[in-house]
Amino acid sequence: MNTFVRAVLTMVALAAPVCAEPLRVMSFNIRGDFDLEKATNSSEAWNALSQEHRRDLVVRTIDAFGPDVLGVQEAFRHQLADLKQGLSGYEFSGLGRDDGKEAGEYSAIFYRVERFKLVKEGSFWLSSSPDEPGSLFPGAGYVRIASWVILADNQAGGKKYFILNTHFDNVSAAASEHGATLIRQKLKSLSEGLPTLVMGDLNDVEDSVPLKTLLGTAAEDMPLSDSFREVVPERGKEEATYQGFAGGTAGSRIDFILHSREFRASEASIVRTDFDGRYPSDHFPVTAVLEIAK
Repeated sequence: MNTFVRAVLTMVALAAPVCAEPLRVMSFNIRGDFDLEKATNSSEAWNALSQEHRRDLVVRTIDAFGPDVLGVQEAFRHQLADLKQGLSGYEFSGLGRDDGKEAGEYSAIFYRVERFKLVKEGSFWLSSSPDEPGSLFPGAGYVRIASWVILADNQAGGKKYFILNTHFDNVSAAASEHGATLIRQKLKSLSEGLPTLVMGDLNDVEDSVPLKTLLGTAAEDMPLSDSFREVVPERGKEEATYQGFAGGTAGSRIDFILHSREFRASEASIVRTDFDGRYPSDHFPVTAVLEIAK
């Protein structure tokens, strides 16, 4: 090959768009360790006395899918530490919702360090004072938080993505609707117009006001799509993601992975893994494989 031909081929290669590997995403309410690190004989115990720790079942479930990005809800700081130790090659971002430091549950985001560089991170509260740590929306059952990151994808020449993870209230419909509206407003400024993922436990089903608010409309700047419904267009009767450690499937999803138009879902699933009848959480995790536009 002469020098001219080699130079032309090099220029073509440099000009060609970088196509990243599909993005493997999981959202998982791992069920808080309300025993606060104390080992018990309960089948729901994070640390068990006489059987396999539930924390290890959670790790095995996550590891089997191998997400590039993982959003976890209802996780205390020590649970995040356990996941980081049990999973190879991840870092996480997030704050404790009670004090904006380490107290209370997190809606944390794990990401593969081999693939991603953390560019920015932050959190806000789903209240009337979103910058005030621990702030509670009037009538809400619990303090609620949303955590977000901007990640640069090493497999796509540093292409950046905005990713947000949250957990809506399970007591007040008004609090959930406020949280969805607030997130839509925040997306305009925080996402910087980047390809966007929003995931979490919404404690409500797909025809609810909060989900419809999050999805937006075609007339808005950033309409989002429901990855599962994109892959499975027909709504079924066996789509429950909350199952109370019983493994039931009848019902509707309350856990979601939403994405902006720069992504296309090629696969999506509700992961119903059990270990000899034991479930890693009271929620089934949900997953999506997202193709990334060139």
